[in-house]
Amino acid sequence: VSEIYLQNLINAEERSKADLVIAGIQKVTDHNYYDYSVSKTLELPYKGLYSIQELLSEFADVQKKTGIYGYCVAKLFSRKLAEKCSFDESVKLAEDFDFYLQIYKIIQTIYFLPKADYYYMQGAENSTALVNDWDIDYFSQLLINIRYRNFLVEKQSYSGKNKAILDETICNYFYFSLYYCKISDL
Repeated sequence: VSEIYLQNLINAEERSKADLVIAGIQKVTDHNYYDYSVSKTLELPYKGLYSIQELLSEFADVQKKTGIYGYCVAKLFSRKLAEKCSFDESVKLAEDFDFYLQIYKIIQTIYFLPKADYYYMQGAENSTALVNDWDIDYFSQLLINIRYRNFLVEKQSYSGKNKAILDETICNYFYFSLYYCKISDL
């Protein structure tokens, strides 16, 4: 984390008065305390202040391409907002996106801060890239994506590319659930 990471998020929130601030991320490899190599900077799809309504028509496409709406890092929001949401402790993959779906339901504005002061370690022990297919709870992933679809339905944005992306994703998780899950788990 850059020394100014939190201060930049706080300054952006104070200037914009947004409900949520999202900043860029530097994905790094070969990390030690003083040395790292940046493998990729995750560029934000937007800069500045937007209403959630302005973002909804491209929400699924942006999430699919960047993952930015689901990252737990590089975001700032109030404690009052956090108290209205909770993590599902039974979910071990995509639990952060599931949490943020609750946030997106109740906020009005998002400020996108183009600075990428957070360094995200690729290949860390909790990385989804290291998860074996047989260890993924596809049924819980299916449920998260159904909640994701319901969020877009509630916001009257389940159409076009959003619908196409979510329909494919939900179908894939349905089939993966049938293939990988024990019948007793379904």
